Parts: sequence; structure tokens; C-alpha cells
Amino acid sequence: KRTNQLHELIMKIALEMAENRRKPSARKLMEKIERDYLEYDEDAIIQEVTGKGIYWKSKYGYEQDLAWSSFAATFSRLWKNKKINAKK
Repeated sequence: KRTNQLHELIMKIALEMAENRRKPSARKLMEKIERDYLEYDEDAIIQEVTGKGIYWKSKYGYEQDLAWSSFAATFSRLWKNKKINAKK
């Protein structure tokens, strides 16, 4: 099964933020990622976090980005389908 390292990282942070298994707001999660991503990014995939979004590089060397404008929808989909491997 294919996985997305950035999605795993987002869910790892979100699950840590979740209080009583309640979904954190996308805005709060975005702020946490902007502020503390280095603390969680063990694989050093995030290249840069800007006002436009997250720029990252996969373990295979592919450079990609996730715009903040699509972050909330992406996070909502990930939260609904929590089968993703959020490495603790």
C-alpha cells in the first residue's frame, strides 16, 4: 500500500494534538506545523513552510508542495480515513 510521508506527518501531529480523540481544527494544526514541524519531522522531508504552504521532498527525492488553500480539505479526508500509518 502506497503512503504519503507528508500525510503521515500531518496525522502524527494531529493525533498528538487531539484531545479525547476529537479532531483539532485545521487552523490550529496549520499553526502547529508552521511553528514546530522540526520537532516532528524525523525524516527531514519538509524543506520549507511559507505563507503559501508546505514544500517537501519525499524519500524518493520527489519535490512536492501542499498549499494552505487545500490543507483543510486534505486534513479532513485524512482524519476521516485514519487507517493511515501515523508513526508515533
